[in-house]
Amino acid sequence: AIAVAASVFAVDFSATVQASVDLASGNVNENGSKVDFFGVENTTQQDTDLLEVHFSGDMAGADFKFWSTLNGTTSTALTFTNGDSDNITPVALRALKVWFKPIDWMTVSVGNIGLYLYTERLDWWKVPMGASAAQFGSWDGKWSSAAGLTENAGFTVEATPIEGLYLGAGVAPGVSNYTITNSTVKSGDTTTTTSSYAAYGAVAKYAIPGTGASVGLAWRDDGKNAFKLLTVGADFGMDAFYGFVQGKLRIDSTSAAWSSRSQDDMKLAGITIDNYFEYTISGIKLQLTAPVTIRGLLDADDTSDYSYMTLRAKVTVPVNALSVYCIVGSDEGFDLANMNSSAGAHVWRFNEDFGDTFNFYVKPGVSFNVGSCSINLGAEMAYDNSAKTFYWALPVDTVVKF
Repeated sequence: AIAVAASVFAVDFSATVQASVDLASGNVNENGSKVDFFGVENTTQQDTDLLEVHFSGDMAGADFKFWSTLNGTTSTALTFTNGDSDNITPVALRALKVWFKPIDWMTVSVGNIGLYLYTERLDWWKVPMGASAAQFGSWDGKWSSAAGLTENAGFTVEATPIEGLYLGAGVAPGVSNYTITNSTVKSGDTTTTTSSYAAYGAVAKYAIPGTGASVGLAWRDDGKNAFKLLTVGADFGMDAFYGFVQGKLRIDSTSAAWSSRSQDDMKLAGITIDNYFEYTISGIKLQLTAPVTIRGLLDADDTSDYSYMTLRAKVTVPVNALSVYCIVGSDEGFDLANMNSSAGAHVWRFNEDFGDTFNFYVKPGVSFNVGSCSINLGAEMAYDNSAKTFYWALPVDTVVKF
């Protein structure tokens, strides 16, 4: 129905359907080994959405996206059922946005928004944000490319008042919330006033004419008693090369979890030197990102708040109608959950435990098309040094876009 409506109203409609299987997977350690054959992965189409619909007019437009999982366990906005009322492949409305231009060089967006500065091109959202290793491991500020404004429901104003200059600002309180709230409570002769604010942020970027370079600055505040992020960076691209370096300064009150934070105790807690480099020569593409996070700024004697790094690199070689590639990394998202294990590579520590935490991930593979279907064959290998366990899998990814 959406496809028919899209064609009638000349809407930009796109869909991606993907399914992945593991021909085999397993692990090996000193206690034995495990091997499984022919399993279908639970493909969450969240970063490659199942369905996207975009409308773009001269002065206004709208976007909305749906995503789904194969096993029917996600919370849903739309749920299909069979005759026995069992859920079948739920579809959730992931994001929606309406935008309009009050003037030619200004865009106002309402809905699911976010503001960004520089993003890498391997996994665009896997950007550390200066968090401690403990926070990183518990997803408290682990990854996000939203340098200027957290991704949530809100509204933004973006402008290009002069050539090369981009400005963006916005707030993201979430649904049914206000950005600034105040309350006054009287108890006898005592009056107590409290105030709070939700996420806000801004981005500024200027492309230097004739150089292929730009410089940028972003400020992200996730709200009262939440961390803040100042990002300063620059990029350069010319001919076969593109790269950027940006410093992410995390303002925080503690290396513990978010529940311990205090707005009155915010200090510079960590710095991530984020980077990305890409070079193409004779059709061979080389890509590398190796962010380094400097910690121990809150308490130099806190040995648990150590500095660390992550790494992701990829080489892609075209061979006739094939693309042969190899990915190496420290934490490339190897799906150990499918192997009933919580172990896995996380970060490379910069302390005396560096050797014990030097986990690695390797995936050689080949991708090609059969008609409109893109097929990716690979061999994943990961070693968890702390658990002394070697993991492996033979995944096959199939994707059709239309």
